[in-house]
Amino acid sequence: LVGPWGAAIGGAVFAVHPVHTEAVANVVGRAEILAAACWFAVLLLCLAPGRDGGSSEDGKLTVTSPGAAIAAGLFYLLAIFAKESAIVLPALVLLMDSVRVRWRGLRDLGVYLYARRRLYLALGVAGVLALLARLEVLGAAVGSDRPATFGHESDYATRFFTMIRIWPHYLRLLLTPFELLADYSPAVILPVHSMTPLGLLGLAVAVVTLALGLALWKRAPIVSRGIFWVPIALLPVSNLVILSGVILAERTLYLPSAGLSFVAAGLVPAAMGSPRTRRAGFVAVLAVLAAFTVMTVQRNPVWKETGTLFTTVLRAHPESYKAQWVLANSLAARGAWEEAEERYRIALRIWPYDEALWTELAAQYFRQGEWKKSEEAARRAIAVNPAAAPIHFLTMALLEQKRYDEAAIAARRGVEAMGEDGLLYYLLSRARERQGRYRSAADALRASVAVQEGNWFAWYHIARLYRLAGDVPWAHAALDSAEAKLPAAAGPAGPAGMVSALRDSLGSR
Repeated sequence: LVGPWGAAIGGAVFAVHPVHTEAVANVVGRAEILAAACWFAVLLLCLAPGRDGGSSEDGKLTVTSPGAAIAAGLFYLLAIFAKESAIVLPALVLLMDSVRVRWRGLRDLGVYLYARRRLYLALGVAGVLALLARLEVLGAAVGSDRPATFGHESDYATRFFTMIRIWPHYLRLLLTPFELLADYSPAVILPVHSMTPLGLLGLAVAVVTLALGLALWKRAPIVSRGIFWVPIALLPVSNLVILSGVILAERTLYLPSAGLSFVAAGLVPAAMGSPRTRRAGFVAVLAVLAAFTVMTVQRNPVWKETGTLFTTVLRAHPESYKAQWVLANSLAARGAWEEAEERYRIALRIWPYDEALWTELAAQYFRQGEWKKSEEAARRAIAVNPAAAPIHFLTMALLEQKRYDEAAIAARRGVEAMGEDGLLYYLLSRARERQGRYRSAADALRASVAVQEGNWFAWYHIARLYRLAGDVPWAHAALDSAEAKLPAAAGPAGPAGMVSALRDSLGSR
């Protein structure tokens, strides 16, 4: 799209931009990098001039060949499988095609789409396949598993007023990334339910950005396309279309930041006028690249491990509930439980809407033998998300408190909410046994081993429960299953002896 100098500078900006540190140095950022590799492969297939379907130098578009279209579709599918935000790639293909192929009306647009028909058909098929795969695996083509991203209020107004406050952050991170942060979760950035001064600033940033892109559309096409690239690439993670699960994360700027590289590459011809402006432009570019490089080198060690990462976050932003949470986990692992508990409580005062945090606290209380507190934390987690895992801790805490009726109810509701769950069936069996409902306890334990295959000891207990219920035939049948699962080297004592003794106590079938 540009000459060698512009390409070199645009590539250099992308190579050393500090905001990429999270995507490159953090394991979860691998998704961004894989998606980018496939994303740019599609663009190369589409934009490279030649008979494979790219744009020619005279502004005419050659017809996309079947091979190029199929390859683009495969790369697009891989990009979406790596990171769902790659779904907007066809819009970016259209955007970048408009640099060389200009249309003045619907007729020209129709000619363009006809020439690209194989390409867009391949991209469309790949996009549909990706959505069908998500539907099959996750049960929904689109959606988020983190409904508490904006707290209990996730209506569109809350999402809109919160996310327009993020646009100044996007601009700062792309142009002046002096402060980088691994976690922008509450209370570093809090959801809001109405317009704020920062929201007005964000709205102004968005309007000015779009106006600038339109003003430069013909005068500086590469710069203009780079400007529009950013909001299009950010759309899937903007929470304005779907809930993305995060309000702001630097790794999500990896692909959008390519727009800044296009802007830098497009500005080079403007700086190549007189020798004086050429020297000034060259010095300015070197200064920016040097500054970005230094910031990147300084930022990399922060991502050495979780400890260094969240210590840095906590030092800069103690209001980060995740940083407090990670510190609490570290203190608990070292045995400093009282300090850890206080950090957990601080994190929950900042943001009480994360069921995983309540679950972690319920688990910690259970390990400490504080059954009542474990129960309370589990109930808070379930209040945030009724299908949350703390139903297990709630049931176990109730069992330890000898509240067997409540434990049985909790386990049964958990099975109804979460489906077949071996551990919940086992806990239900324990509760039923303590209630004296031996047949029901045996049936629940049988359901448990049906979900997760039980060993001889599980079937031995099923037989014991049926014996207590007075059901001798079912007890013998359970002992048959126990004998079939005895260790190969089992002698007359030990497991084999236990099974034999219980069978003798049953009498005849």
